[in-house]
Amino acid sequence: MEAAIWISAILLILAIYRVLMMSRRVQAYLHRKFPTGVLFFQYYTVLLVVLVGVTLYTMWKIFAIEMWELCGLDPGVLQDHVRHSLTQRFGMNDTQSERVMKDVEIPEGLRKMSLYAPVFVILTWVVVCFHVFRIVSSIGDEHILEWFPSYRMDLVLQVVFLPLVYGVLSLRCVVRSWATMTAHWSFDLVTERANSWSGFVALNSDAYEANFAMANFAEMYGVFCFSRLCLDLLRDHLESEE
Repeated sequence: MEAAIWISAILLILAIYRVLMMSRRVQAYLHRKFPTGVLFFQYYTVLLVVLVGVTLYTMWKIFAIEMWELCGLDPGVLQDHVRHSLTQRFGMNDTQSERVMKDVEIPEGLRKMSLYAPVFVILTWVVVCFHVFRIVSSIGDEHILEWFPSYRMDLVLQVVFLPLVYGVLSLRCVVRSWATMTAHWSFDLVTERANSWSGFVALNSDAYEANFAMANFAEMYGVFCFSRLCLDLLRDHLESEE
């Protein structure tokens, strides 16, 4: 849950930073002081760096914990791990643990689909980075201030970033689902509330909902930017016909 709060705070700070960086006065100052490194101050560059950090952190939890310790969610290894966690860590008897194990059993089709989730996030990274580079590399041809996007380019960039932001946050939801279904004790759940099975499930559910809420907000904001872009283009079209 704390990680979701930190990510929300970082995205909020980035939103404020974007407003600051869209000021022509600020851009002019950066171009005077850092003529060769101004690209690294742009909000889209900082956003990419932040998303790299969140993605690597999430991937580390996937490959270093779920993939390594649980052998790619192997059903046999997973069953033994869940039974051990329920009896040793949560103090359940055999009857209680068997009942819970039936509830958290991962269907084979869902297990395979979830294992491919990181692959699609990586593919999203490739596509988004390609389009961001293609957009920002053309800015210098049309603007005096290199790397400084226009109003419309800014809207386009925010729409382009949407699949990546949504994908990374959704991947974190997958990790939280795995944590519940595998009864895996993550280091960021070391709280008194997680000492019981119900508290453990509630913590993971809260983190899942927090990440999903952020993803939904990013989606709504991306649609908002897209609608502004469409209305702006429609206004220009109507004015050109007058």
